[in-house]
Amino acid sequence: MMMVNNECNFYPMADAVDLIEVYSNYANCWTKRYQGGDYTIFSLPNVDDQQGVRISSTFRTSYSDPELTEGALETAGTTQLENNSDAPVMKPVQFNVATPVEESWRLTEAVAPGGNNFYLINKPLDLGAQSTTLPEPQPIIRNIAPSVEPEQVNPQLQINLSETVTLSDVQNWNIAQELRLPPQSRTTVSLRTKPMDVKRTFEFKFLVTGTLGITTSQPIFGKTEHYIPVTDIDWYDYPQIEVDKTFNLLRCTNLGEYTASYHMDPSLLIETVSMTDGTPISTVVIYLATGEMETLLGC
Repeated sequence: MMMVNNECNFYPMADAVDLIEVYSNYANCWTKRYQGGDYTIFSLPNVDDQQGVRISSTFRTSYSDPELTEGALETAGTTQLENNSDAPVMKPVQFNVATPVEESWRLTEAVAPGGNNFYLINKPLDLGAQSTTLPEPQPIIRNIAPSVEPEQVNPQLQINLSETVTLSDVQNWNIAQELRLPPQSRTTVSLRTKPMDVKRTFEFKFLVTGTLGITTSQPIFGKTEHYIPVTDIDWYDYPQIEVDKTFNLLRCTNLGEYTASYHMDPSLLIETVSMTDGTPISTVVIYLATGEMETLLGC
């Protein structure tokens, strides 16, 4: 038997490891070392003896705590009400508007089982948890994450090594509020929301076990078909891969970045002026999520 040297060590790629490429490099080097001629690798299990490489994705996606950034208030809609009588009146104001929601995922470090592989990862639940109908007397129904179906729990999406997955939708604001209008007044009502940006890191893992199948055009050790445990390959250069020789396992870790943007904390800015000369009468803010009211001008 020929002496085994260190010529088959491999060097890590910057951010991604393609297992099929590493398998192929190893098989080529191993075949040349033992003068086996051309080679073919195969990784599907043999039904009879369960040889071959097997992959299982048993780990759910975990997300770090969110980093939140608040933006300046934005106006989502404006309407105007008038009272040209000489007595105060109550009038309803209604808004049915939408603001954008966007979520994105991208891999920063990854291990590909082979080729253009997709992974199923779990979405975070945070945005969906904020989707709620506020109890009376609050006048707003919020839909924070339309991409999450009500019957789904921790829904999944596909992602691969080379692209950013972006989901875009809208959140609907359905608001009804009674306002008291002073006599001979014109009132401008603006629905305002606060934009939020979220950044999180995420991680998911999968396991690789079994043996790498190699066929050679020339016999090696009297055979042309060989099975080599996946842990016999030198993986120590790859920080994404943990080797467990006891159970012949590779634990492959994938890291990524998740970002999201949406709106929250709706409020009504109510500005009232005189219809006769435009003199400001009052400016009031109603914070719809809490029902609190703030008077900025007037009483």
